[in-house]
Amino acid sequence: MPQSMWKVLAPLFLSICLPVSSSAQSASPEAIVGDFVKAWNSHDMKALDRLLTDDAIWVPVAEVIDEGRGNIVKDFGEAHTTWAKITTVVPTSATKVRTLRADIAVVLFHLGFLDKQGNRIPDIDRAMLIVAVKQSDGWRIAVGQITKQSPRLPGQTFRDCAECPEMVVIPAGSFTMGSPASEPGRHDEEGPQRQVSVRQFAAGKFDVTRGQWAAFVSATNREMPWGCVWTGRSGIKPPWATDPDGSWRNLGFSQDDSHPVVCVTWNDAQDYVRWLSQRTGRKYRLLSESEWEYAARAGTTTPYPWGSSASHDYANYGADACCSGLASGRDQWVNTSPVGSFPPNAFGLYDMNGNVLQWVQDCFASSYSGLPRDGSAYETVVQLQMAGRFSAMTGTSSCSYRMLRGGDSGDPPKMIRSAYRNFGPGPGATLQDYRSGGVGFRVARTFD
Repeated sequence: MPQSMWKVLAPLFLSICLPVSSSAQSASPEAIVGDFVKAWNSHDMKALDRLLTDDAIWVPVAEVIDEGRGNIVKDFGEAHTTWAKITTVVPTSATKVRTLRADIAVVLFHLGFLDKQGNRIPDIDRAMLIVAVKQSDGWRIAVGQITKQSPRLPGQTFRDCAECPEMVVIPAGSFTMGSPASEPGRHDEEGPQRQVSVRQFAAGKFDVTRGQWAAFVSATNREMPWGCVWTGRSGIKPPWATDPDGSWRNLGFSQDDSHPVVCVTWNDAQDYVRWLSQRTGRKYRLLSESEWEYAARAGTTTPYPWGSSASHDYANYGADACCSGLASGRDQWVNTSPVGSFPPNAFGLYDMNGNVLQWVQDCFASSYSGLPRDGSAYETVVQLQMAGRFSAMTGTSSCSYRMLRGGDSGDPPKMIRSAYRNFGPGPGATLQDYRSGGVGFRVARTFD
């Protein structure tokens, strides 16, 4: 840690009002730090609970910037209970207990992440600041993190944990959202065109895979109900009827862990990004609809990011008439394909068009009139008044539906255009139970 950081931290810690606890006394900060490291590396959660003080100690130093250098100090919050199970404390060149005053001492370690066999994962670690606090009953510990905030470069890739999706930095910018009236296959919902500005964020390089979803299900002991539409099982007629035996791991077509997960609800996707956030201490979420189109277009204005015409050399999609898969040319799959089977767009994202539809954050809106122009999601609850093919939605809430983008392996070419808009749930289903063999999701991450 640079010396300037200590200059910033010291006066802040001097002003902290320290909470009182009931743990057994420890003789010195060095002793309790040693006990803490031993408990952490042995994953002894009971011992950690005895050693840790209240996280309220971190409130006065929620964010401290190191004199413009970009170092940020934060508490771990709830993340420490997860990290203590999947990391090991690694000494650094600065691993020395430093006394700031008689009742406060600090020390810097690194956390090394472990795989399922307990082996250290190279190149994935995070700095951990340990604060030893002398209270009326002895020394206690508080833990936080120091993050070096280097500028994120567009196109840079990173991964926040071993099971986390690989992310790509998407540059800030402005674009024209929607399609012109002259675009073949256009629907009225794709307008009116408007200029939207998007802040820098990170998007999943790929759709969330079946393997990544399985890791989440295992880690959270999640129960997944049965029932999914468009599973591809031959006995289900019509194909959009609910397959009572269908699920993300029981489809009528073959998948492995490299395929995008499907048969997941919008709420399932929300639980997944919440889990990522808790595990990493970062803000994971779904893309907004405008972020999605900005990222899919990647600077282009044509119907598809590769040009004006659909091509099976660039995406997995279906026959010209809806709705059946078609293997043609590079596209060897009637159903889902392994993520990354086709070339990326100019932002380095794969499968934005085709393969599976992707849940985004926004509530349903039948046009872009009055929607945000700052890249944020539209989540205004209104009672819908619809006509024509959407008339059955009249009287329902806008947020009982969520938008879907990208098209899937069974959709015709017009439905995988960058401007094409879709939504779920389908008729007769609710947002809480709508699962489809053509619907998955991609994650986004907000930068601090």
